[in-house]
Amino acid sequence: DPEWQTMAAWVAAASKPAELEDQETARPALDFEFFRTCVQQIFQDKRQGRMECVHCHSSGARGFARSISDGRSYWDLEESQQNFRILERYIEPGFPLRSRFLTHPLAPEAGGDPYHGGGRRWFSQSDPEWQMLSAWVRGENPACRVG
Repeated sequence: DPEWQTMAAWVAAASKPAELEDQETARPALDFEFFRTCVQQIFQDKRQGRMECVHCHSSGARGFARSISDGRSYWDLEESQQNFRILERYIEPGFPLRSRFLTHPLAPEAGGDPYHGGGRRWFSQSDPEWQMLSAWVRGENPACRVG
C-alpha cells in the first residue's frame, strides 16, 4: 500500500527526542562482581514470613539462583556467571522500574507486578535492600545491604 509505505518512511526518518536518545545510549553495565558477592546473597536470605528466592528460582528458564552442588554453601565463579546471564534477562540496565527483577517481588501498591507466586520480598521502594538493588541497576556502586 503506497500510503502505508509513505507513513513507514516518515516514521523511519523521524529522530528521537533528545531525552530518549540519552536514555538509550546511557545504559550502564551491570557490575558482575557486585552481583557475585552481594546480590546472590539475597537469593538465600530468609526474611520472616517470606520464602527464599532459591526455592522457586533454582531451575528452568527463570533459574537465576541455581542449586548449589557438592555440599557447598555458595556458588562458584562459573555458577555465578550462569546465574548472572539468566538474571540479566530480567533487568533493564539504568531503569529499576522496568526491571522485572525489581518489580516482580515488589508489592503492587509500591509499583510492583500484580502477581508473584513466591510472595513479596519488598513492600516499599524505600526498603534498604530494594534501594541497594535499584542503585546497582542504575549503574551506581552501593554498599551491600542484605536482609
